[in-house]
Amino acid sequence: MRAHVSTLASLISAVAVTGCGGPSTTYAGASIHEYLPLEGDREWEYWQCEPSSSSCTPDADFETLLVEKNPTTRSAGNSEVVTLEYSVLEPIELLHTIDWSSDSRTGIQIHGWSVGADGSESFRADSPITVSEYKANQDDVFESTTDGLTFTSTFLGETECTTHWVPNDPYKCVQFRIEGGNGDEPIVGDWYFSQSWGMVRHQPTDLNAPWVLACSEFDDDNC
Repeated sequence: MRAHVSTLASLISAVAVTGCGGPSTTYAGASIHEYLPLEGDREWEYWQCEPSSSSCTPDADFETLLVEKNPTTRSAGNSEVVTLEYSVLEPIELLHTIDWSSDSRTGIQIHGWSVGADGSESFRADSPITVSEYKANQDDVFESTTDGLTFTSTFLGETECTTHWVPNDPYKCVQFRIEGGNGDEPIVGDWYFSQSWGMVRHQPTDLNAPWVLACSEFDDDNC
């Protein structure tokens, strides 16, 4: 089932232009796909603590999350599907993987996931779950039904995200809340994406503290 948007604000507005050029079309909203770049070799590191917390220091006892792009991709329609692997460190343990696509045709979509180091609990959506169409306005709600599960993704708007990586220079972020399914899927929770960097913050529903960006690498450009 194709995802649909529940607010009129996100509909395409056609603007007629007089003259030989004929009608043209303009689109309102942010170009959301630009906030989750997946090209090239990518790797991110996150700390599970708030940057504003006095107890959140490099010597503190908190979890570190490593997110790595699997070099093997696949196609789904006209989109390239990229698997991101989410692991905690010391000792390293794979928590789950999520299959993402992000482009100017279909926006940001999720195509499946697996849970656990052996991937024994895996799910490949028979139709993709829409996080956002490629243009979106605040309060847009995208609903997707796949394999009998219904998910909603709500665009809560733009906000500033303070990170551990650049604590004195907050990033402009877009925030999405994914709900539904059985409630325990790794995609459920609040996701914050920043242009050019991707996920800079994630608050899973089963954790008290968010994952906050501490480092990002692109094509071996070490941070």
